[in-house]
Amino acid sequence: MRGLMQETPLNVCQILDHAAKWHPEQLVVSRSVEGPTVSYTYVELHRRAKLCAMALGQLGVRPGSFVATLAWNTSRHMEAWYGIMGCGAVCHTLNPRLSPKDLTYIAHDAQDEVLLADATMVPILEKVLPGVPSVRHVVLLTDRLHMPPPASLAALGVPVHCYEELLGAAAGLPGGAEGFSWVQVDENDACGMCYTSGTTGNPKGVLYSHRSNYLHALLLLQADSLPLSAADCCLAVVPMFHANSWGLVFAAPMVRGPATVARYFKAHKPAIDGEGWFPTGDVASIDQWGYMQITDRSKDVIKSGGEWISSIEIENLAMGYPGVAEAAVVAVPDDRWGERPLLVLVPRPGVEPGAELRDGVLSYLATKLAKFAVPDDAVFVPQLPHNATGKVSKLTLRDMFRSHRAPPRAKL
Repeated sequence: MRGLMQETPLNVCQILDHAAKWHPEQLVVSRSVEGPTVSYTYVELHRRAKLCAMALGQLGVRPGSFVATLAWNTSRHMEAWYGIMGCGAVCHTLNPRLSPKDLTYIAHDAQDEVLLADATMVPILEKVLPGVPSVRHVVLLTDRLHMPPPASLAALGVPVHCYEELLGAAAGLPGGAEGFSWVQVDENDACGMCYTSGTTGNPKGVLYSHRSNYLHALLLLQADSLPLSAADCCLAVVPMFHANSWGLVFAAPMVRGPATVARYFKAHKPAIDGEGWFPTGDVASIDQWGYMQITDRSKDVIKSGGEWISSIEIENLAMGYPGVAEAAVVAVPDDRWGERPLLVLVPRPGVEPGAELRDGVLSYLATKLAKFAVPDDAVFVPQLPHNATGKVSKLTLRDMFRSHRAPPRAKL
């Protein structure tokens, strides 16, 4: 038997409606890409997000369309986030730190139709858009004064619009923002999409519904989570392209059975959990056919500035560079990012272990990896330490280079 209560479909834009109605004087403060600080109220954010939704409708965006953003944390990006979802489209946030190759794959796979980007992203768009024929319009999140030269925009091959001019035109439509209502969609319809980092293969899209995002936000405000109220000031340091908390998706395999160890010799604690499962310490992914691929060791995965970096991926690429016999990657401390990958190389016989080889390998990796995954430095050793089973001893390498710091010129 179903309940008899009134139904209220959940829509993420209701969060903004609530903010504008009940906290109209509360300020939203951000730094613009152009430099100055922007400060306005929830009421103004609400109005501009509605104008963005209206402007996107004028560009042919319809419910279910994929609209991408390639931008840093700014008030305009937040307006676009709500505006895209408010017109029934799916907001696909792209990570500007990814390589052009990865961005092209992701945008093409999503079949993005419109792309909103910071004006500083034009050089990236020049490399990405030729491989994404689904994009019909580009909107630069800036005003007319800061629009790039027409020549550089012509190179993009699609119509390019000024965000502030689009909002101005939308304000002149009948009813304006005050007469606009968010497009009504089913609460289980997609509203946002993020792609996994692709460390275990090609990046994969993760679709979020209005319901899931709304409830996620609601749960985070509970007393046992982040008990925030209207009296609190919150500094959002997480990039908006991480808005749905997706990064590297992996599983930590566990096994059990008569051939699996239960306790190590002379160990005081069992090696298994209460149900008999033994943690392998591996990082793995399982494909659509059920095959498992071991992609790394959990203790060897590097977390730098909130981004997961696979040591094995870097090692495999480095091993393919001419002149490299062996390669290993370990994390070293970094004052800014927490830790960064250090590439340890063994050159082939007859190859000089100098700056030419080091810079060549790092430059090669820069063409294959996201910028944040490229090691800051590479060092040479005569041979890598191996344990009795022939595996590279990452523990030994971490001890060897615990105090290593990349030279300033090699910093990202």
